Amino acid sequence: MKQTNTTTRRRAHFAALANRYEIPAENLAAFIKSAYYYERLLHFFAVWECNGRDDYGRRYTEETERAQSAAEARARRRLVSLCGNKDKAGDEFRTNRDPRGYSLKFEPANRYEVAGPIVQDWGGYICTAPEFRPDSY
Repeated sequence: MKQTNTTTRRRAHFAALANRYEIPAENLAAFIKSAYYYERLLHFFAVWECNGRDDYGRRYTEETERAQSAAEARARRRLVSLCGNKDKAGDEFRTNRDPRGYSLKFEPANRYEVAGPIVQDWGGYICTAPEFRPDSY
């Protein structure tokens, strides 16, 4: 695989995340895959909730709300279970229902003093599954 700035940033972000939350090497691939899966799923729900309908015209209902809450709980259980430091990961894990931002985040105690190449949003939250594009920052 060709080394690009995007590839380098992605590897550096997940290596720093693995270090911060003590994710064992054998769990890192599963963590990354799960993080991107749940990021897409929860972002879909956030857009659906915001618009009131999905791309197929289905309304956002109480049943949808329950499904969204269940997906958030599954994401928390899955991602925290893969971390070595479950207490720290569990305390800092957050979900975001605003479709304008990332859905899965960690909220460190001091959001503005996170060291290393970890990707953070404007509020200082650590992005669990950030989008790496050649044109981004």
